[in-house]
Amino acid sequence: MAISLFAFAAIVFPAMSRAEQPDPPAPSIGRDARTWASGDGWFLHLGAAQHDTLAAPMKMALVAARAALEEDDWVVEPSRAADQQLRTRWKPIRNFIFRRLSGHAFGRCFVDMRPLPGDSVLVTFQAGLATRRDIEHSPVKILADDTYASAARDWQKAVREHLAGRPRSPKKGR
Repeated sequence: MAISLFAFAAIVFPAMSRAEQPDPPAPSIGRDARTWASGDGWFLHLGAAQHDTLAAPMKMALVAARAALEEDDWVVEPSRAADQQLRTRWKPIRNFIFRRLSGHAFGRCFVDMRPLPGDSVLVTFQAGLATRRDIEHSPVKILADDTYASAARDWQKAVREHLAGRPRSPKKGR
């Protein structure tokens, strides 16, 4: 009995050191949501675009969008289009269950803002996932899509909280 429990634990909870963490995709992979394509051994899965309209000037909306990304440990890449678009660097996905089913994965976010009449902004949030295993026809795709939709709603809520002057408190353990 003790041996079978040990074997189960070794399969479910393998020892992982920081040295075993794979490198993320190259920055050039998945740079633009409009030209998203798998390559260099990476399978890319792009989540559905999530739209929101904010009653705020463009500059305030952009600051709030950036702050909401950064409070969730995303690193925004410098860009020439930074006045209306944000793109993050690849970040490891740490969801244990997802990692067990798909292998190591990395995410990247895209935010596009378009001015609307009356000091409003149309905000489009989209994120992508890079894995070494193709999840497109796998049950793990459902988990990825559900998690993504929830995270996108949380990000939209955080943007609105920043605009209202109520940023979220830092995560515990930081």
